[in-house]
Amino acid sequence: MQVGSLSYPIYPKAAKLGMRELFNFADAGFEDINGAVITTRTFINQQRDIAMRFMRAFIRGVHRYRTDKEYSKKVLAKYGKINDEEILEGTWQDYAPTLVKVPRPSAKGLQYMIENQFKDKKPLPRPEQFVDNSIVDQLEKNGFIDSVYK
Repeated sequence: MQVGSLSYPIYPKAAKLGMRELFNFADAGFEDINGAVITTRTFINQQRDIAMRFMRAFIRGVHRYRTDKEYSKKVLAKYGKINDEEILEGTWQDYAPTLVKVPRPSAKGLQYMIENQFKDKKPLPRPEQFVDNSIVDQLEKNGFIDSVYK
């Protein structure tokens, strides 16, 4: 027996080939860090205005994806080169609920990755060593995020 973790758009193709879902991580409440935005601390320090503008656009994009299904599916179709309506619908259904309003990575998700990637390292790195939430914190504090979700 072979087991693998699949998501849309591959998941429905596997189901059509007779593969069965054994476990759904999202339904079980596992926290994930999909969709993380990654840069260097140097870039944040030297190009903070650009990083801030990017995060504002990212937050607006997440909101649009979650709230405008038909537009989101058109974008998925165009850039994902997907023309199967079932796959487009499933992809939107799979991802829309998991996109968070305030884009901070999950500390539990990071801890899980650290424990699996640094098994032989003692002491283990801490999640906060890899994360700078200062831009998201600022956008939340100044009301930007709430203004997008009105």
